[in-house]
Amino acid sequence: MEEVEKSDQIHTQILPDFAQNLSLTLKKKYEAYNQIDSLKSSQSLDRIFSYVIPEFAKDIVDLEAKKVNLMQSFHQMKNYLELDSNLKKFFTADEILDNRLIYSVSKKKLTNFNVAAVDGSFVRKCYTNFEFSLFRAISVIYSFSFTGVDIEYYPEDSGIQNYQLSRILNNTTDQLATSQVSIDRAFMEITLVNDLITKYKKNINMVILDGSILTEPLNLLSNSPQNTDLMIKYSNLIKEYKKLYNLCDIRKIDLVGVVKDTRSSTFRKLLTRRVPQILSKMGGSSLTQIDYRKLMQYFSDLDLFHRFLEVGDRSCAFSISSSGNSWIPRQLEILNSELNTKNHFLNDYKFYACYMKPVPYDFPIRIEFHQNKNNLNPIYLQTKIQRICEHLYPLCSKFEDFAIPIPQIEAHMRAKLSINDLNMVIQLLNRHIGEELRNYSKKMIFSEPDTQNSSKFDEFLVKNNFLVPKRRERMPL
Repeated sequence: MEEVEKSDQIHTQILPDFAQNLSLTLKKKYEAYNQIDSLKSSQSLDRIFSYVIPEFAKDIVDLEAKKVNLMQSFHQMKNYLELDSNLKKFFTADEILDNRLIYSVSKKKLTNFNVAAVDGSFVRKCYTNFEFSLFRAISVIYSFSFTGVDIEYYPEDSGIQNYQLSRILNNTTDQLATSQVSIDRAFMEITLVNDLITKYKKNINMVILDGSILTEPLNLLSNSPQNTDLMIKYSNLIKEYKKLYNLCDIRKIDLVGVVKDTRSSTFRKLLTRRVPQILSKMGGSSLTQIDYRKLMQYFSDLDLFHRFLEVGDRSCAFSISSSGNSWIPRQLEILNSELNTKNHFLNDYKFYACYMKPVPYDFPIRIEFHQNKNNLNPIYLQTKIQRICEHLYPLCSKFEDFAIPIPQIEAHMRAKLSINDLNMVIQLLNRHIGEELRNYSKKMIFSEPDTQNSSKFDEFLVKNNFLVPKRRERMPL
């Protein structure tokens, strides 16, 4: 009894005056509340572990529950939009290519079919006064016949030996350097594709790019598009894309971009704007009782179609180049200004995307393709996207929990560079700098004419063989 009273006495001493007369149970509850409140205002790991993470977990589950409820309310509207031609009542031909929201895709038997996949990667090392990047790009060609499949690699037979080393010696901002690396990587990949199409001994039916078939927006690559060196590189990249589109048109190759992960919300925004019209045409719906506009903001296209599509389905194809749905109109304005051309080749094409769900335990894949504006016949375009999906479906359904096409997976694995590749370059560079320093020292000792008036190198730089990491990478122990 004495211990209890002592405990009570200690407990009441930490309470404010107004709480001194509370019962023991309420005092304990108040103390627990105070602990939580102090954690909220604290930045300690205790707060993260005890409060933030549990709340985060709860928010994730609560949001998913709201999404599920919203999709149940969307079910009637989804069924309505799956009826033939209903989609066209609410979307223009410039926005949506197809007549229905969802289409079934059959698996095409791949015979006499050659598909190439291209991917690239890079590793980068930044020093205080310069930096370099090592790139690798590989193409994998799968040739399907009645007897099976043959696999070849380009530009050489081993499927690994295609490297480039890029260096930046001039002083520049981190953003410009990053932009240059992005452009260099894309240029290497697209140049490789064009070379493959031109020189490969067989006809290619499909080319799969890892990611979008569009260039990265210049305004996202750099806040300084007027930078001359960057614009020259970007202009050369644009020319390679133009060559690629033209080659594929002439040789009747289906050029597709398969995007692994995307946060695009182009279709979701389109649909949200048209929901009132659709509901008005349909009649009553439980959606009218829900703040669907707010909830829809939590969905990407990927998330939305993951819930709409069954295995073996594709979504309608929609434009990714019309004003308001894409960066292309803004991009054209920048390009026209910076590249001094009013007839930019991107004006000659329309770009589309759709989503396909080839396996049960993965999200859909985003499929992008292009079409010359000289042939925008709706029936032709619908046939084209259906053909593309039917050829991709068997390539994407080998693993029930991974939806990427097999050739694209192999191209990615072969192109991927590691820290070991980077370290080999660093070691070799370190050795050659050491040799150059020794040669320079010999010239100084023997007073060769071109070095008689030369100053000594900085001791700090020489000590590090000029390979001085940025300070954030060499903090003192």
